[in-house]
Amino acid sequence: MADNYVPDIQDSLKKVIAMDWDRMIPGHPGPGGRFGTKDDARTALSYLEDLSAAVKEAAAGGKCYADAMRDIKLPKYEKFANYAANLPLNIERYCDFYNRGI
Repeated sequence: MADNYVPDIQDSLKKVIAMDWDRMIPGHPGPGGRFGTKDDARTALSYLEDLSAAVKEAAAGGKCYADAMRDIKLPKYEKFANYAANLPLNIERYCDFYNRGI
């Protein structure tokens, strides 16, 4: 997730998961160039939901942006490609949403 409106991403993933399909051909292939699966889509949604909950809690405590970027870690997803590089931007997007509605 880079530069998108986060509720739309979650809603889109839910719609994709509900569809009848076996293989996903992504614009950016996964590791080894393999096709995606519904489990991949579910895992991506789970990551976004877990991150959303963590940032929502931080925002409610007045801890967005720098504090949230420093403190929020999701070890369950550390093996995701580019996890460390993308997590701060992902947190920023949710801080934008919870603080400013964007």
